[in-house]
Amino acid sequence: MIKKGNGFITGIEFMDQQHSFFVAAMNRLLEAMKNGEGKEEIRKTMRFVELHILKYLPREEEFMRENNYHDMEFHIIQHKKFKADFEEIKDIYFSKGYSVSLPLTLQRKMQDWLAHHISKTDSILGDYINSVHKAGGGTAG
Repeated sequence: MIKKGNGFITGIEFMDQQHSFFVAAMNRLLEAMKNGEGKEEIRKTMRFVELHILKYLPREEEFMRENNYHDMEFHIIQHKKFKADFEEIKDIYFSKGYSVSLPLTLQRKMQDWLAHHISKTDSILGDYINSVHKAGGGTAG
């Protein structure tokens, strides 16, 4: 079980809220897998991730544009990679159906996203935005 901690806090309200939802969805999937209920939970988790990609990531990208974020291109490349990885998982699910390994694959992808993008790349974005905001420019979300 992953607990929301300082590693996931950016200081940007809408990002922190979405990260909290992401951690909660990942934990629900992990708990369901432990209880032998991965088959029931995977559809909900996949829907959450799909909405995260379709609604939240574009909002984050627009926020970076509005704040002239210097490393936006790298950040967006990571978003596209996550989306492509998720599409692969989704394609497997819809073409081959459920397998016991599928919830684990999705959970690992989410955990990797949390560890490498949210806790690192998003934290760097948050640090940048917060320093610009303190200096009197930009919008802090």
